[in-house]
Amino acid sequence: MKLQKIGLIGGTGMGDMLGWGNAIVTKKTARTPYGVVDYSVFPHTSPPIVMVSRHENSGEYLLPHKLNWQAYMYVLGNKLENVDLILTTSAVGTPYKEVGGFEQGDLIVPSDIIDYVQDSYTFARKGFSDSLAFHRPSTDLLCPHLRQALDNPEDCNPPHLILANSIKGPRFETPAEMKVRLADGVDVVGMTTAFPEAVLAGELGIPYAVLCGVTNIAPAEHNGMEVTEAMKVMLPKMKVCILQAIDWLVENEHPDDCPCRKGREESVFC
Repeated sequence: MKLQKIGLIGGTGMGDMLGWGNAIVTKKTARTPYGVVDYSVFPHTSPPIVMVSRHENSGEYLLPHKLNWQAYMYVLGNKLENVDLILTTSAVGTPYKEVGGFEQGDLIVPSDIIDYVQDSYTFARKGFSDSLAFHRPSTDLLCPHLRQALDNPEDCNPPHLILANSIKGPRFETPAEMKVRLADGVDVVGMTTAFPEAVLAGELGIPYAVLCGVTNIAPAEHNGMEVTEAMKVMLPKMKVCILQAIDWLVENEHPDDCPCRKGREESVFC
């Protein structure tokens, strides 16, 4: 698959990422069946990039549990922009430094997700549902090819790391909850951001991966301001990682037989 257009979703503290150097930017607003979305298009980058601020695409800042995932994912994946793949960033915590081995400021590319929230994330709605369209595999929600691009282009087997869709929020995990996550083999924890997007990307038939920045050692003993400040510090490194990944993906086409395609060959909107 030759890249025609890339979707990029910026998470907590990543608003500055929506300034793509000196590139010409077109601001757009789209009305979707799920809500209104503000986003940016960089038409003259190679390939063109469509960028959405995860928390600020509705005209106000929305906490994770209030996000309208369907609206902004619809913009990226339906006929509005029809991107070929989606790269995202997310702030996460990691359980117990002495056990997990990660530190604040580390970048992590997870390969799988455990969902503790158990909400429903789907484009299905009244008058638009199909048992075949909306029952997609849950394997390889995070595309191996995109993970390779984000993690290390020279490494064909990125480490198997688990991200938890851990808390509906807005809050951090309790110590007891973190012990459960640790016992389950979780490496990093987050709120309802990347997992809903990954599920919806599967319904859209679009490869998806997330670059996580460790902002705190869980269970957290601080407030959300430290998360925002930590993401500001990591921003330059994350931006370089995204740019390098895009360059690599231009040179290395997404294989048609990638595991992330199995059972997701077409969008539910086809």
